[in-house]
Amino acid sequence: MNTIMHRVHVFGYFLMRDFYVFRTSWRRILINFGTIVPITMTIAFGYFLPNSNMINPTPVQTTTFFVGCILWSMFPLAFLLNLDLLFDLEHDRFIDYQMITLDPPLILLQKIVFSTVITFLSVVLFYPIANILLGSYFYAAALSWPALILVLLLGSLFCAAFNMFMVCFIESTQKIGNFWMRFNNPMITLGGLFIPWSVMVKYSTLLGAVSLFNPLLYITEGIRTAIIGGDKFFSLPSVVAALLFFSILCYFLACYFFKKKVDYV
Repeated sequence: MNTIMHRVHVFGYFLMRDFYVFRTSWRRILINFGTIVPITMTIAFGYFLPNSNMINPTPVQTTTFFVGCILWSMFPLAFLLNLDLLFDLEHDRFIDYQMITLDPPLILLQKIVFSTVITFLSVVLFYPIANILLGSYFYAAALSWPALILVLLLGSLFCAAFNMFMVCFIESTQKIGNFWMRFNNPMITLGGLFIPWSVMVKYSTLLGAVSLFNPLLYITEGIRTAIIGGDKFFSLPSVVAALLFFSILCYFLACYFFKKKVDYV
């Protein structure tokens, strides 16, 4: 019991330490990802693009089209928050001190929890801002705030876990560009960014089947379910189950590749 309580204490200490270090960056993150990105994405993809490319778009069509844009706020932010570990492994090696006092899997879990909380708090105002800016163009008749908050929280968890896996997987900072071009960009673009899964599978059964292995699709489908409702999108239980599964999978993959990279005993 004493060992467990000691680990919990150290886990909490490292978590508080990350929040303390992050205090100087909070304003920049909130302005960039919590304000500028929602405003620009909403205006560009929630107002200008639908009205210039659709014939009399309805609020449902407009909302369906642009709500997936939150991926360009949620995913890059989780990436930036986890990137510090990769730089630390190559330079300062503060992680070596942490591994003396806490098991490496718990260290990774702590960092995932930290980046999940920061990512969630930074994107949670995305749709309230969109609702204010778009007014009647934003369909909110069936919006469920508890369901939306749950999806955003689990989406932030997956983005944090996946980017932790990425940091542990790639060999060095020089490989970041290749990983983004070959994995992250396709994941975001084909993750229901602008169109729901029902449209994908309608025009390409193969693409629809392959996209089911893209975890980001479950984030956008869950958001559309929470905001628009109906049976055109994935059910909330399936979204929750998928995001939890992919998050846990990424966590264990991160632990595996971290052990290979650091070679701790």
